[in-house]
This record gives sequence, structure tokens and C-alpha cells, in this order.
Amino acid sequence: TFLGLHEGLYAKLSLRWLYFLSGILGMGMVATGAIYWTVKRQKKITQQTHHRGYRLVNQLNIGTIAGLPLAIAAYFWANRLLPVTMDNRAAWELHTLFIVWLLALLYPTIRGRQQSWLGPLSFAALCFYGIPIVNALTTDRGLLFSIHQGDWVFAGFDLTCIATGLCLSIAVYQLQRRTNNNSCIGDNAR
Repeated sequence: TFLGLHEGLYAKLSLRWLYFLSGILGMGMVATGAIYWTVKRQKKITQQTHHRGYRLVNQLNIGTIAGLPLAIAAYFWANRLLPVTMDNRAAWELHTLFIVWLLALLYPTIRGRQQSWLGPLSFAALCFYGIPIVNALTTDRGLLFSIHQGDWVFAGFDLTCIATGLCLSIAVYQLQRRTNNNSCIGDNAR
């Protein structure tokens, strides 16, 4: 029952897309709330005060929000690249997801705040763009073939990966633009 609910097996394709979009919107609501919380707290913190708790929450936000898309992309890559005959293959697909997510959680500890967002989001965008290419190279159901055959499940997956890569690229572009604008404002203030 739970698997059927999770995968939306009870519904037609149009309702599955609505289910998917509502999940994305719910995830976006949680992510923006977490980011808003740290931005709101940042205004209250002065540079003389040392707030390890705030820094930890900010790093967890970055690792979780920017790292999860990267981990999901790594899961899809593992699904295509791990040998089919490998023992515990399904478990290693999940291990790959959690290993990459753990690395993404650790990444903000070695980078500056803006760079911590840009790195995982940029790499996740590239990984999502690459999934249709890996699908075409490792299966007989590449994007063009799937569209030609009218196989909209496989074509929809590849197109969704491309759309996800595009959304992540837009986020990276907006962050880079904001970073450049802030550095220009800081230069003018000096």
C-alpha cells in the first residue's frame, strides 16, 4: 500500500504528474522556510558575536537543500552505471545517494557561504543534464528513440531530468548574479 502511494501507482499519468508537482512544491516550501529562517537570524547576528549554532544550521541547510538534488542525480547515475549482476546492486544505488549527500553536507565546512551553494547546485545541474546521455549510452531507450516510439514514461523521465538541470542552472545563475551585485556594492562602499 505504501509503495503504491509513494510511486503513485493508483493513478493515471496526468494525476501522477500532479502528485509529482505537489511534492516539488511542498519540498520548495520547506526549503524556502529553512533559508528564510537563517536569513532572518543573520540580520540579528553581529560580526563580533560568534554563533556556532547559526553556522551549523546554515551549513546543514546548504548541504541538505543543495546536496539533495546532487545525491538524487548520483542515484540515477548509479542505477545506470553499476553492473546489473552486482551483488546488492539496489542497496549500492541507495548507498551512492547517501554517500554523495554526506559529502554535500560536509562541503559547506570547507567553502564560503556563497560558494557552498554554487558548487553542489552547479554539479547537480551537470549531472541531471548528463542522465539522458547516460541513458542513451547504457540502454536501448534513449530520449529520441523513446519519443519516436511514443514511450512517454522513459521520454518523460529524460525530459524531467533536463528540466531539473535547467532549473538548477537558473538557480546557479541567480546566485552568481547576486554574488556579483553584492561584491560591486561592497567595492563602491569602500
